[in-house]
Amino acid sequence: MRLSKSHLLTGLHYLIPLVVLLTCIFLRWQDVPFVDQLRLSVFDTYQRISPRTYEDVGVRIVDIDERSLEELGQWPWPRTRLAGLLYRLRSAGTQVVGFDIVFAEPDRTSPARVVNDWPSGRDTDKIKA
Repeated sequence: MRLSKSHLLTGLHYLIPLVVLLTCIFLRWQDVPFVDQLRLSVFDTYQRISPRTYEDVGVRIVDIDERSLEELGQWPWPRTRLAGLLYRLRSAGTQVVGFDIVFAEPDRTSPARVVNDWPSGRDTDKIKA
């Protein structure tokens, strides 16, 4: 039985897109650099043509920079200063605050710690030198 020309063309209409699709899936799966570059370029083009509208989601970053260190002193700051920062943020309506800081040890400069570590009257005789 011979296949007619129309059957061959119908088969090619399904075969060619299938081969193209499988090739694209394979290239993306293999993470070929030029495909990634092409994908990023197409995304950049879409953003230039029709950029996303800016939505103010209210996220703010409080960065401790060199100017802050000059004005408020070297790092680490006492936790009372950080508590004051949190109080001001909360007063401004902040809902969530996250710290990218490790508080691994007790604060040596906190007023409660200083009072607890301050020598009592009976211990002052040992300090006199």
